[in-house]
Amino acid sequence: MRHAAALALLIALAAPGAARADGGQVQPALAEADVVGHTHEAGHDHDAGEPDGDDHADDDHVAAAPFGLVALHPWTRATAAREALVFVELENGAAGPVTLTGARSPAATSAGIVAFRLVDGVAAYAPIASLPLDPGAEITLAPFGLAIRLEGLSAPLTRGARLPVTLLTDAGALDFVAEVEAADARAHSHAGHSHD
Repeated sequence: MRHAAALALLIALAAPGAARADGGQVQPALAEADVVGHTHEAGHDHDAGEPDGDDHADDDHVAAAPFGLVALHPWTRATAAREALVFVELENGAAGPVTLTGARSPAATSAGIVAFRLVDGVAAYAPIASLPLDPGAEITLAPFGLAIRLEGLSAPLTRGARLPVTLLTDAGALDFVAEVEAADARAHSHAGHSHD
């Protein structure tokens, strides 16, 4: 299933619908590990207590929409810039496909889904119009892969702060709160919160 989701993403990014606003094509520089990321252990349930104490039942590191899309461990980096990237693990628990169509945040003037690419050897994130997720699919928005880009931030993001974000889909909206990590973070940290 993970290979199918990665292949679907690469096909979607190469499709005409993934064209940039200026008419150029998005050239993704994504490896399967960047797209798939988080691997679930057999029996891993984000809604139930876990033997290792990793219980997300009352944790704002998990958000679920009524239509079945789940966001896990959303995070961003501390920054004084006017732009930030938000990363999150997504699981489509819906009976049908769900297409990501955009994002918004009260802390930014605009937001959208972007994909990492190289342009003449320079790293950049290009907007993508939509991202379909098949039923049961899991995908990780992570550095040097996919992300939610927030532009026009109203204030600096400081480590330990919380950032409200809404992911827009064809089935409805999913609200979650991203943890602001260190400026040089490479992944979500479990430091500072417990999973009791």
